[in-house]
Parts: sequence; structure tokens; C-alpha cells
Amino acid sequence: MRVWSKLGWTVLIVALFGAYWLLSLTVAKQSDDATAVLQAQAMLGGNWGLRGWILPPDTNFNDLLAYAAFGAFFGPVPGAMAVVPAVFYALVVAVAVRLASVPARAWSLGALATFVVLGLPQGLLRILSAQAPMHVSTLLLICTAFLWLDRERRTGRRGWLGWGLATGALTLAAVGDPLTDWVAFLPLILVAVWRSRHGSALWELRWGASALVAFASAELVRWILVRAGLTVIAFSPRFVTLGAIGKNFALLVDGLLQLFNAAFFGLPVLSVVTIASLVHLGALLAVVAVGARSVREFVKRPLAGDYLEQVLAIACVIDLASYLVSDLPVDILTSRYLLPVVVFGSVLLGRFLASSRVRKRWWVLAVAVLGGVSMIEFMGQYRLPQSAAEGAQLGSYLEAHHLHDGFGSYWVASVLTVNTGGAVRCRPIRVLGSRATGFPYLVDRNWFRSVAGRPARFVVVDDTDAGGLTVPAAIAAFGTPAASADVGGDDVLIWNHDLTGALH
Repeated sequence: MRVWSKLGWTVLIVALFGAYWLLSLTVAKQSDDATAVLQAQAMLGGNWGLRGWILPPDTNFNDLLAYAAFGAFFGPVPGAMAVVPAVFYALVVAVAVRLASVPARAWSLGALATFVVLGLPQGLLRILSAQAPMHVSTLLLICTAFLWLDRERRTGRRGWLGWGLATGALTLAAVGDPLTDWVAFLPLILVAVWRSRHGSALWELRWGASALVAFASAELVRWILVRAGLTVIAFSPRFVTLGAIGKNFALLVDGLLQLFNAAFFGLPVLSVVTIASLVHLGALLAVVAVGARSVREFVKRPLAGDYLEQVLAIACVIDLASYLVSDLPVDILTSRYLLPVVVFGSVLLGRFLASSRVRKRWWVLAVAVLGGVSMIEFMGQYRLPQSAAEGAQLGSYLEAHHLHDGFGSYWVASVLTVNTGGAVRCRPIRVLGSRATGFPYLVDRNWFRSVAGRPARFVVVDDTDAGGLTVPAAIAAFGTPAASADVGGDDVLIWNHDLTGALH
């Protein structure tokens, strides 16, 4: 029976990967994805510590290891930008379903509910699940650690192997993503300490200790990487002003509605799309209700509730609160910081439905309706056209004019480099006043040094104004170009000499 169970999970993961990979092809890849490929190239070239690179704190090294593994087998091809996110999302869905099915038999109503909410991504969730790094690999490691935690609680075996594996997974998650501190370490410690004050078993404190050990280990690894030459830019969220809370709240509500495909505002009152959105809204409200129930239980009767469910619920509360009062929310794409609520919330709903505390009849009907609507919408997304390779027209133009090295806007540069297979090497820059410099992060310092026989002679300017790079700014920094062209909506400025020396 165990063999058949493992075979079933393997088939599920492979099937999910295939579905998500095909769906990922409909989502445009951008420079964040491409930079991960370039970092993996550097690692495969022997620079495993990414010496010389300038990276943000949420670099997600686990993503880079996956890109490096892909590159080792298939080379640095653009296809990695579709394959790796699909692998991570398939795995996180499988682990979440497994977490939801633990309180009951393997394939329960709860597991099905978790799969319907999380495993059929639509709208904004489809976009975020198909790009990297979007914290999906971080959530995979955290959920895997929680799975070992829950197995120990269920079996009653307090061995050190599961504890060590969970601590290792949390360490790897924290090395590349500070989000781990808020949605894993802090909830584990808070729940362990609060339950111990109410007379919980001493072994539960081991999981608070696991969080502390993983945090210290991650800090040590980061220190070693910095000593080896990696530069991690200092960045920490700030509290927003009181007047900005309203904007954050609007982004929070809009982000949750879009992640659950329940954004009904602005739709006609009576339409099929509106009805479908309201069905998804019901799923979101169910997740909120189940999470609130776990939080209330944690506060009033902590020992009466499930340890893991309380950790998941507290993690959701911390994630929502930090999003509301910090400067992280900028636009709808920063809803990626709310992904823990989607993943943990779907698990909470599943575990609630898998327990014996609910009347199944009405929930079976609700899950069936939600599943039917979600499946129709999910399958409908395969009618979307595959996304064209970003910068394909631009790359062809530059190659045809023998322009192989140059600079450009952040949102053009790295994705152009990857999609041309390195035939065109475009490096991201910014302009401050009349001074052009390399982009401040997600770059290798060596990109901005002169290389004999490879003059950087062009600058690509898109319409994002990223880093202050506009056509007037480029001319102020580099002088009047010898020629210019409009290629697919991007401005290409061309000089007859190497521009690298003009960088500061």
C-alpha cells in the first residue's frame, strides 16, 4: 500500500508539473526571471558564492540552485524560466495537499479543498506562480519543515532526524528569503512559548528551538557568503505613515481578492464572471473564518487546538499585519508577499474539512461547486496564446547590426541577454542626473568593466523609466548618439565608441 501511495504522489507531481509548465508558457518572463538564470550561469562557472554580485536580501538561493541544476543538464536556455517555477509550484501544491490530508485518510474532502483553492491557479496567482523568484520555493521549504513537524506530533516519535531535516529546510529558506523570519520563525516561537505557558508537552518547545537554530544558522551562512565576496544590499522594511495605511489596506484587499480570483468589484452585477468571482469569494471567506477560529482557539484555549494549525493561522496574521503597516506594498505585483496566506490558508481549510468537527454534506456540495467553477476557469486559460520571448525583435535588430554589448533599462537588459542566448549582452544601468552607473542590485560588478574586443556601443531605453533611464538622461550621460532607432517600442541609441568608460 505504501508503494502505491508513493506512486500516486509521484504521478500527481508529474501531472501538476506538466500542467503548470504549459500554463507558464502563457506568462511573459521578465528580468527578475532572467537574472536568476544569469546567476545560475555564474554558479556553474565556478562562482558558487556569487563573488562580485550585488543582491537583495530575498535572493532565494534555493531558486538559484534549481536553475543551476537545470543548466547543468540542459545548458543556460531561456526555457529554464518556465520549467523551474512550474517544478516549485507543483511541489508546493503536493506538500500542501499532503499537509491537509494528514488528519484523515490520504485523499479526503480536506485534501480536495486544498487542491481546488491552491492547485488550480487563475488570474494573479497564475502569473505569480509562473515567475521567479516569487517566494514559492521558500514556502515549499517551510511547508516541508511543517510536514516533518506534524509527522512527529502524529506518530509520537521524538527522534532528532525529523527535527534536523526540518531545521535544515528552514535554514535554507531563511538564507535567501527574510520572509521566513515572519511566516515561519516567529509563529513557531510564539506558538511554542504560549502553549508551554499553558502546560503543553515539553517536546513542543523543540520546534521553537528549531526556529532559533535555523535563524542562527542562516545568519552564519549569509555571513560566510558576504566574506566570500557576495554583496547583499542593506534593506529592511519601514513602517509607513498613518496616511498611507489606507493605500496599503486597499492593496491588501485587492491583492487577496485577485489571488483567490474573487475580484468582483467593477464587474456587472448579473454576469457569469461575477457569479464565478462570488463563488471564489466564498472560498476566501471560508479561509478567513477557519483561520480566525484557529487564532481564537490559540488565544483562549491553546491546548485544545492543533499545534500546526495554530502556527499556520498565526503566520497568516503576521503576514497580513506586516503587509498592512510596512512599505512593502507598491502595486498589485507586490501581492507576492501575501502568498503565504494563500498557501497556509488553503491548508487550514483542508485540515478543518478533514477533521470530524464539521458536517460534511454541505461542505461536499460547496467544494464540488468551487471545484467545478475553478476547473472550467483553469482549463480556459490554456486558450491564452503563448507569450513571445521578451525582446525577440530587439535582439534580432541588435544582432543584425553587430551590436553585441551595451546597456539598457533593468526591465529590458537581463531578459534580452538570456533570450538571445548571450549573443547580445545587455547590462542594466541607472542614471542619476548626468551620471550613469550600474544598476544598484541584481548585477555582477564585472559587467561594467571594459573588455577588449567587446565595446559596449548601445543603450536600450524602454517606457518604464526604471532607474531614471530615459532618452534625454542617456544623452546627458553618454553624449549625442551616432544613430538611433525605434524597435518594437523601445528606443535604441547607438554610439561609435565604447560607453563603459563613461560609467561612474
